[in-house]
Formats: sequence, structure tokens, C-alpha cells
Amino acid sequence: MSFDRYIGDNIKTQISQEKPWTDINALTEHLEKSIIPNDKMEEWKYFSTSKNLKEDWSLAQKKEIQSDINKEKISKNSIVLVDGVFHSKYSNIDELKGINLYSIAEYLNIDPSIKNLIYNNPCKYSEKRVSGKNDINTTSLISLNALFNKGLVIVIKENTEIKGKINLVNIIKNNNLLVNPYILVLCQEGSSANIVDIRKYYGEDNWINTCMEIYQYKNAKLLFSTLQSETKTNISTSSINFHISKEAFLSMFVLNRENSKSDIRVFLKETNAQAKINGILLSSKRKESDIFCKVEHSSKKCSSEQNWRLLSADSSTTSVKGKIVVKKNAKGSNGKFYSKSMILGDEAASYSKPELEIFEDEVSCNHGASFGEIDKNLIFYMQSRGISKNEAIKVIIKAFVNEVISDDKEILDKYLLEMEDFFRRNLK
Repeated sequence: MSFDRYIGDNIKTQISQEKPWTDINALTEHLEKSIIPNDKMEEWKYFSTSKNLKEDWSLAQKKEIQSDINKEKISKNSIVLVDGVFHSKYSNIDELKGINLYSIAEYLNIDPSIKNLIYNNPCKYSEKRVSGKNDINTTSLISLNALFNKGLVIVIKENTEIKGKINLVNIIKNNNLLVNPYILVLCQEGSSANIVDIRKYYGEDNWINTCMEIYQYKNAKLLFSTLQSETKTNISTSSINFHISKEAFLSMFVLNRENSKSDIRVFLKETNAQAKINGILLSSKRKESDIFCKVEHSSKKCSSEQNWRLLSADSSTTSVKGKIVVKKNAKGSNGKFYSKSMILGDEAASYSKPELEIFEDEVSCNHGASFGEIDKNLIFYMQSRGISKNEAIKVIIKAFVNEVISDDKEILDKYLLEMEDFFRRNLK
């Protein structure tokens, strides 16, 4: 189905015309000529968008929030979005030194050059097919963010180490909304920061479609965690794009739950750029949890590592596609992809597809994927030692995923809460 039919005139009329940094005509044309990503596209093969076609969505609008959001329950050092729209009223980053927040319009007055960084071209993250054609359908959802959201810019100041975590909290409060947050993060030269992306679901039947573009300048260090909690009846699609400069380092941790599709793209643009990505995918019932992660090596001596753990229960599906691209002139690059899947139900499924595209000599790239079920002999052994069957399964699963979890205590605590929720829903 085309976006032209899907979006409808009622939403098109709400496209903001007050965006001089956006080519509204080009992006609108992109939507009108594109189709909604579907399982005929390799990057979306195991995530169904049919659910997205059944609702009559309304757009999230910035408005005064009622008092039922308890500000005291929002963690300190938080940047708060409500239904994808930034609200300074609920944010509290005053204790953090070296971070500034702007709308895109405000920051363009400070630095007009960022216009070149903001998503404005349908080909920016398109996939080049064997035929040589750029497939813009795979990333068509990003044009929704560019058109329907005025954007938030987070600036980490040059040569500044942020003391404490930056919590990026998106509270989904209402129902039947199409939520399209756009966030631009600028980690200036020599900066260091720890950002935790958290979503809290109170509303039902929403489609949350997030776009983030993150630029790390020379020698910038970023720890970035995205923690997807149980989505209830909501649907989550996201595009997270990292542009990493000389000697900059990214460490990323991902927790992806049901009804969630994440596209992660990492561009190692200059010498000695590095990225390390660890992630856990959980799914249950008849739901799906899917990740496409592409790392592109464009310069010498860049390194990347992906390490994934997948857990599928009931009749659900988990899937990860890890793509490593080593471009011409990227000598000395090192790329790795590993995944392990555990199947917890007779009708559950898990898919893992590593893919390499290498256009240069003198590089090192490795990949591997494994699949299996819980060892019943191990469960029997633990039961013989007085441990209940469910507790034995928990121990085995925790040991399976512990290889990739963050060693940060706060992230670990949030992860353990999600795991307990997963156990509660799937171990009866």
C-alpha cells in the first residue's frame, strides 16, 4: 500500500510549512511514491507492517499535559518527550553541565551548517541493490519524522565529560496516535556522554516511529543504550543513525521487545573510528522483535563488533540481520558479527542473517550465528538439586544473555525488570 493512500489528506494538511531546512516537496513526493516497508524487502522480511494499516491514526500535537503525569516519578537528568514532542516542563537536566537543548530552528541560527546534517534527502539512508538502484522504500518512514516533527537538538559541548547519565524519556500517554519524534544529537570534539533512551507506554494502539541522527566528532565517546519496554498494543519502528569521526568511539546496548522493529546504521567515516554493539531481542505470544544493523567502514583502521542474543517464546519470532560493509580505501578495517538464538516454544522461530560486502583487501571480517533450545538434561539436573523447573529455566536464560548485557548498574537494573516481566508472561 502506498503512503499516499495511507496517510490521507487529513494528515497531509498538518505538515508544517515552517521548516526552511526541509525540502517539503521532495519529502512529500517521496511518501506519495513510496510504499510502506513490508516483508518483500530484505530489511523488513520478518516484521509485519500489516498492523500499521488497520488504524486511523491521528498526529501527536504539542499541548498542555494534564496533571496525571507525575513529575516526581521522572528520573533526574531526564529529557522528556510526551507522545514524541519535547516538553521542557517535565525535563530536568539543570544539574548536568555541558549539555544544551534546542529546537532545530533555534540551533540553525547558531550554526547554519547543521542543515547539511539533518535528514532531508530520501537517498540518505537508502539501500543500494545489486542492480545499482537505490531503494528508498526501505527508509520511507524517516520522511514522516522530517515532515511531522519540528525536532530536538541535543548538543554535548566540546571537550566536556558529562557527569551522570542523560535519560531520554518518551512517555506515550494517549491512544491511536502516529508519533514521529526526530532527535539530532551532536557530540562535539573530545566530548564524552552516556545517553539512555527509554520509552514508557501508558497509551494503547499507537504507532511510535522514531528517528535519531547522532554525530560524533573527533575523539568523542558515547555510551548509548536504548531500552524498549513491553509495548502492550503499541507498535514501535525506529531508525537510529550514527556518524562517527576520527578516533571517536561508540558503545551501544539494545534491548528490543515485542512489536518492535529497529533499524540501526553506523557509519565509520574516518580513521580509527570504532563501534561496539551488544543487544538482546525478546518476543512472546505471536509477536515479532526485529533488528537490522548495518555498519559501514569508510576509512582506514576502523573497527566494529556486533553481538546479539535472541529469545523467542510461544509462537513468536525474533530476527536480526547484521550487515558489514567495507568500502574501498578502508584498509586495516576489522568487522565482527555474532548472534545466538534460544527457542523457548515449539512454534517459536528465530532468524539471523550476517552479511558481508567487502570492497578492499587487507581487512579482517568474521561472522557467526547459532540456534538452539534449552538443554532439558540441564533442567533435569538442576531439578534434582531442589531447584524448580521455572527457576532452572530462568538461570539458564540469564546465563545465555549475560554475555552481552551492560555492566552499568542502572542499565542492568532496568534490564532485570524487563527480564522479570518477560518471565512472568512466559513461565507459568
